[in-house]
Amino acid sequence: MPRRLCLSALAFAGAIAGPVAAGAQTDDVWRRMAEGGSITVAEVRANSTRAFRAIDQDRDGIVTGREFAAFPLPAGLGGFADRPELRADLFDRIDLNSDGRIAAAEWEDAVREDVSIADADDDGQVTLEELSQADLGTVILDFFD
Repeated sequence: MPRRLCLSALAFAGAIAGPVAAGAQTDDVWRRMAEGGSITVAEVRANSTRAFRAIDQDRDGIVTGREFAAFPLPAGLGGFADRPELRADLFDRIDLNSDGRIAAAEWEDAVREDVSIADADDDGQVTLEELSQADLGTVILDFFD
């Protein structure tokens, strides 16, 4: 069944880039969510920190547009990995002060904001249903579960 998914800082950092940075399979996270499971807020935060560090290739505490665009992602996810314009749109959304760089504080603020929106029932977990219904930004993907 296709779902419309707004790719957000939460989805990118918590469910995509974080597991990839840790060497885990992103598909496992999505599969768990598609089967009625969830990703916890604690997992999102841990994955978010891990993702930021992995994307920040020069370890200067700043993610540049080049670093963000170059971070390897698995195929799938509505073609996100192969569509640089979607990455650029998401980068711009996370770059809160529009200086062309994402500081750790901006990254964490974007993820924190998205978690508060996506965790609709405030139970400390985000399900795929909650994530697909949350209005978290402008990047929309088709996700098939």
